Amino acid sequence: MDLEFPIGRGRICRVLERPGTWMESAELARVVEDLRVVAGAAVRHGTLAYGALTGERERLAQAVLTIVYEGKPLRPVAFSAMAWLPVELRGTKRDILHLGLALVHPEARGRNLSRSVYGVTMLLLFLRGGLKPLWVTNVSQVPSAIGSFATYFDDAYPALGADCRTPAHFAIAEQVIARHRQAFGVGEEAELDLQRFVILDAYTGGSDNLKKPFT
Repeated sequence: MDLEFPIGRGRICRVLERPGTWMESAELARVVEDLRVVAGAAVRHGTLAYGALTGERERLAQAVLTIVYEGKPLRPVAFSAMAWLPVELRGTKRDILHLGLALVHPEARGRNLSRSVYGVTMLLLFLRGGLKPLWVTNVSQVPSAIGSFATYFDDAYPALGADCRTPAHFAIAEQVIARHRQAFGVGEEAELDLQRFVILDAYTGGSDNLKKPFT
């Protein structure tokens, strides 16, 4: 998938699915540089070195990238870097969608671009999949982000309300932390507390500079 379309107010949205499997190296490098431009402006201290931002073709072969451009000439102002992650459920191999990282350039905040980089692409993937159920994962240290995820997706855990965990929830969580840490920048030292669905010692795998103080 390589789609480009206007989203209003002079902005262009580009959606790229698994570019690491088909895109030429020079163009792929330009796409990664666009991601890094936004990340460099959005992250207050240092850089991020995981997932699609590494520029590794293996990571980009799993990625679903959505980039918003605006201005003349066009410049990147927001992106999301989702990823297809292979797991096994009830003996069947399937891909789940990890929401991954979304960042907005400080100069473009307050324009609802976070919805653009997630919502449009999620709808495209859902329609392309024939409206069949899709497992989606997310990792965040921001309570409001966890709450928003539970609001937009059915049978999410953790969430307010009834405990909806199933064996599939546990199986996916265990496989994601065991096999796909690089997708969300978690180092080998991290451990998953399955009772709370909390990743302990998480900021050691490239996402270090996303860590926020709460004091």
